[in-house]
Amino acid sequence: MKKLYVIIPIVLLGIFIAFFLTARNEIRAKEKAKIAQIEKEREERRLKEEEARRKAYEEANRQALEAIAAIEAKKREKEQQNAIREEATNARSFAYQERNDLRKHANDLAAELSAVKVQKEEVQKQLNIQKTQVDYLKTATKEVLQNKIQFENAIQKITEAERAFAAAEKARREAATARKAGE
Repeated sequence: MKKLYVIIPIVLLGIFIAFFLTARNEIRAKEKAKIAQIEKEREERRLKEEEARRKAYEEANRQALEAIAAIEAKKREKEQQNAIREEATNARSFAYQERNDLRKHANDLAAELSAVKVQKEEVQKQLNIQKTQVDYLKTATKEVLQNKIQFENAIQKITEAERAFAAAEKARREAATARKAGE
């Protein structure tokens, strides 16, 4: 029986070790399965997170590209508005310059017109003076012609008187000569 005391505990110890090893192997298998499951879940979670990160990155990238496009569109619009504003400013400046030039030209023309009016008035005065002189000269010419005619008539009368005087003198001399010869 003493053997039995040794064998039974050894057998029990063997059974215990077998159960223990089986349980330990099952526990290890369960732990490995659990670890594999956890690893699989981690891998799935990592893949999901990676997919979510990739989608978030793509979404952020898309939003960034849209924001960049919007910023560039605003920039282009602002540049266009600035170009339009610059063009309008240039056109306004040109119009103001043109207006000022036209005003200056109008003022110059008004000054020239005033000067021409003054010259016209001077010319008109000179024409009136010349007309007066021409009228005077015509009147004076008529008077000179009348005086000439009167002088010619007077000269003719004087000439006739001188001839008559010369004829009378000749007749008187002839009469005096005849009187002297008849005396």
